[in-house]
Amino acid sequence: MESQLFCPVSLETKDFASNLIYEVFNEYYDLFGLSKPKVKNLISDQFTMEGSEIQSTFVLLDKKKSPCAVLSSLPVSELKTAQIKSAIHMIRHVEKKNKEGVLKSIKDFSAKFPVPPPNYFYLSRLIVLANLRGKNLGEILLKEFSVLGQNYAGLCLHVHKKRESALRFYHKNGYTPISNKNMPYYLLAKN
Repeated sequence: MESQLFCPVSLETKDFASNLIYEVFNEYYDLFGLSKPKVKNLISDQFTMEGSEIQSTFVLLDKKKSPCAVLSSLPVSELKTAQIKSAIHMIRHVEKKNKEGVLKSIKDFSAKFPVPPPNYFYLSRLIVLANLRGKNLGEILLKEFSVLGQNYAGLCLHVHKKRESALRFYHKNGYTPISNKNMPYYLLAKN
């Protein structure tokens, strides 16, 4: 990536990245009914798992080389397969008696999201440490996301309708809703 402050998730940053991803996306990860340490380990595994949804995860480092933010992205054309692969990786660790219920929960959760256009580049994760929000780190991450997705028809992401600060942030940065289905998540895009 262009900025020397960015690096792929590494052995030194994977705990930071998996913790941050779990903290923000625990609504999804808790569906598996696994312990928090187990889930974080499974998230960590996916950084190096070929074809996972978070395989292309980068960490933003501050001037002291401490991690402060996470960015994951992939082409929409690879998204569904990557999500399935990531979910299967998690489900393998669910007790057999619970797998059917977990699968139903995942299916119900997935139905909350409008389908993104296939020729777009998808922002899977953009997370800044809570104490560093409002310091333009999100804008830095979005610029990097734009660079990564420059060869696609557009950029897109999902945001829960109740996350008003996130919606304001993306709107301020040129993202607009392209889906007005009655779902809890907006699909935002920028061309």
